[in-house]
Amino acid sequence: MEVPSDQDLLLQLMKGSHEAFSIIYHKYWKKIFVYAYDRLKDTKQSQDIVQDLFVSLWERREGLQVDNLNAYLYASARYAILRLIDAQQAEAHFFTSLQHLSLDASAADHQMISAELLEAYRALVGKMPSQRRRIFQMRHEENLKTREIAEALNISQKTVQNQLLNSYQQVRSLLTRVLL
Repeated sequence: MEVPSDQDLLLQLMKGSHEAFSIIYHKYWKKIFVYAYDRLKDTKQSQDIVQDLFVSLWERREGLQVDNLNAYLYASARYAILRLIDAQQAEAHFFTSLQHLSLDASAADHQMISAELLEAYRALVGKMPSQRRRIFQMRHEENLKTREIAEALNISQKTVQNQLLNSYQQVRSLLTRVLL
C-alpha cells in the first residue's frame, strides 16, 4: 500500500481525518523528539514539545496553510524550544538576582530592597490578567507542573506555557526597573 504524500495527508487532516493525523504523527514524532532532545537534553521537556506540537496541529487543522509539512513541524518545534529556553532563563534570572541581593546587601539595605521588590512583585502579579495570574500562582506558589495546571484549568498546556512566558517577561521587566 502506497503512503500518501504529505500534501495529501494535510488535505485529509484539514477535513478532520484521524487516520491522516495518525500517519503524520507516526511519520514525524520521533524526528521531532530527537530534534528537541538534541537541543534541550531533557526527555520530559522534549516529549512535552512533541505532544504540544501535535495537539496544536490537530486543534488548528481546519485553518492550516502549510506548503511543506516537514518544514512546518520543525519550525514549530524550534519556536517551542526557544520559548521554553527563554522562559527558563527568565525564571533563573529572577532567582539569581534575588540571591545576589542577599549576598551583596547589608542587612538593612537587604530588608528595604526585599520589601520594595516584594511589593513591586505583588503589584505586578495583581495587575496580571486573571487567568495569567492564576497560572503564574499555580506554577510558582503551588509548584504545579504545566500539565497539571492545564488539566486543573481545562486549557491546553500550550496556553499555560504561553501565559507563563508572558508573565516571565513582565517579571523580567520589573526586575530591570527595580534593580537598576
